Amino acid sequence: MTEEELEMELEACETALKEAGLPKPDAMVTVGEKGPVVKVNKDAEEPKVKKKDDDTKKKEDVSEGFKIAIKSHLDKFASENELFAKKYQNPKKNLDDCCTYILNTVKATGRMGFADDEIFNMANHYYDEDDIDVGTTPNAKVITNYTIDLSDEEKEKIRQDAIRKVQNEEIAKLRSKPKQKPKQESEELTLF
Repeated sequence: MTEEELEMELEACETALKEAGLPKPDAMVTVGEKGPVVKVNKDAEEPKVKKKDDDTKKKEDVSEGFKIAIKSHLDKFASENELFAKKYQNPKKNLDDCCTYILNTVKATGRMGFADDEIFNMANHYYDEDDIDVGTTPNAKVITNYTIDLSDEEKEKIRQDAIRKVQNEEIAKLRSKPKQKPKQESEELTLF
């Protein structure tokens, strides 16, 4: 896709959101042949900074395609760079916060578009820094044209995992319901 086609795709998404009565997101991202392209809503509120111990923020899902594109880059970069590989294994870092950091960084610049290397460098920077403010998850819609091709075995595993999850949820519901005690029959029988 050309940059103009990506821009048209983002505008079409904005129009669809407006027609559906949904609020305009802070930023939208689409991934073309050259990588992610970001469109920022200049009217959006400034992101709030996350406190270090604040785990109460609402986690909103970012597009799986965007996460996969970022994770693929990070995995590849870690396999090529031993120093980065050590930082990438940091248990205090995760992909969701990395994506949130990228979206907040994009929004803070006020720019309308970025090259794929710029977005991927933001992901690298998130893992390179030990103490970094992620910010809160912005109201952003991330759009990608990235498709996931799964093998039959992977599809079956996902299907089995979904079935197991539903089964576990139903078992938990049954266990959490209070058991009703049977009514004790009185020894006196009455006709009234």
